[in-house]
Amino acid sequence: MAQKEVVKETLRNEYDPLTEIRKRDQEKIEEKKKAQNKKHKKFLISLTIVCLIIAGYFSLDFSKVQNIIVIGNDYLSKEMVSELAGVNYESRAVLVFPSFVEKHLENNPMIEKATITVDMDRQVTIKVAMKKALGYFWHNDAPYILLSDGSSVFLVNDLNSAITNLPLIRDDTSDADLKLLTSAMKDLAPKTIAGIAEIWRYHASYDDHMYRFLMNNGNQVFTNFESVALLENYNNIVSQAGLQNSCVILSAATLSGYLRSCEELNNEEKAALLAEGSSES
Repeated sequence: MAQKEVVKETLRNEYDPLTEIRKRDQEKIEEKKKAQNKKHKKFLISLTIVCLIIAGYFSLDFSKVQNIIVIGNDYLSKEMVSELAGVNYESRAVLVFPSFVEKHLENNPMIEKATITVDMDRQVTIKVAMKKALGYFWHNDAPYILLSDGSSVFLVNDLNSAITNLPLIRDDTSDADLKLLTSAMKDLAPKTIAGIAEIWRYHASYDDHMYRFLMNNGNQVFTNFESVALLENYNNIVSQAGLQNSCVILSAATLSGYLRSCEELNNEEKAALLAEGSSES
């Protein structure tokens, strides 16, 4: 009997069901690890291939922006808008993200809205809607651009090209006067504004808000805030009369303009300024 018990005990030790189960589970785990390792290796190989393809693509000129079109840049040069957008001919077309570039451009105080498109030919189109500028002036020895919404923008270097088509506002640039001038000029077409060289106060008039507009062609236009809108007809008035180096008075009452001697007007202003000086002393 004792020998039989020993044999049974030996058989139990040689075949333990739990041990066999653990062994099979361990084998399955090892197989899974091997499969995962294979997948991991395949992934790393695929990732390496993709990285090499991307690196190769970006090393070629084929990936660069081929053409840049700028639309609506009334006051800024194409080069300046491209610089503000951060897009040039070294930029990679696939890395030009329209929403990012649009927000970046709209941070510029002169730009109302920007729209960027990138087509399959690697052409970048930058369309900007710019705030309307009326002129520029100096305040506390610093230059500013007056906008049609009544705000003023400090004239930093990247806006220097904007003033080439804008008149210089002389004399009094108080907030009240600038507000009135903005209200009077905001509906003028950019082409009309570009024809004005300088804006001066005219001191000889009974109207405290009478201005002298020095035009680029040498003519002078005298008008108050109520008749500034008639500047839209200035070219017609000048062309019909064949005027050059002449003085035109715009009248809101008659909705027209008439001529006066520039010499007389200048003399009247000199007399008015002398009278003001005498009264102040």
